Amino acid sequence: MPVLYLHGFASGPSSRKARFFHDQFSKRQVPCVVPDLNYPSFFDMTLSSQLALVRQEAHALRERFDDKLIVIGSSMGGLLAAMLSDEIDFVEKMYLLAPGFGITSRWQNLIGEEGLMNWQKLNQRSFFHYATGKEEPLSWHFAEDMSSSKMASTRPEEIRIAVPTHIFHGLNDATVPFDNSKLLAENNRNTVRLTALEDGHELAESLPQIWQAISKESHLS
Repeated sequence: MPVLYLHGFASGPSSRKARFFHDQFSKRQVPCVVPDLNYPSFFDMTLSSQLALVRQEAHALRERFDDKLIVIGSSMGGLLAAMLSDEIDFVEKMYLLAPGFGITSRWQNLIGEEGLMNWQKLNQRSFFHYATGKEEPLSWHFAEDMSSSKMASTRPEEIRIAVPTHIFHGLNDATVPFDNSKLLAENNRNTVRLTALEDGHELAESLPQIWQAISKESHLS
């Protein structure tokens, strides 16, 4: 069963987690595709443009392998994974790493009211991009588009997940609150399992533990 890995915001296919999972699946001859979600560019990307690319990649894997998909999503990639599973019927299972649910309600805390106003006024704001290693500008259209997304704007406790899902979330996550995943899991008891980890948002120390769980559930160990 092929795997689609979706990286997080201001990241890329070369991120530590993306390379880790791609290598692990590749060692076991499992196809793993990691699209670059800075699409069509980091400045011009929106949640809608990212979802369009993800949808295209999912259908390409379906056509190539004639099989359902495992989707792994990290942070904002986790939000995209959930949005994709809402659209197509061939996602077999999702593994979400500190998924970015409830992002629109966190803009105020993450950026601040003045930061949001300046972003809108200047039509761009710089963010540190982990793939390029420097500050990169992002259009205000990104924030506008995200506010129009139903799932991005929905509170975690009100989101419904139909696909069997295993969420891994750090208790010390300073970017996406652990309670977001806890609330979502509590309200999707039949489909969502939550594993709490002693880690931060990057889950860097927990990758071996996460892989052990994924490989066991995917019958790869």
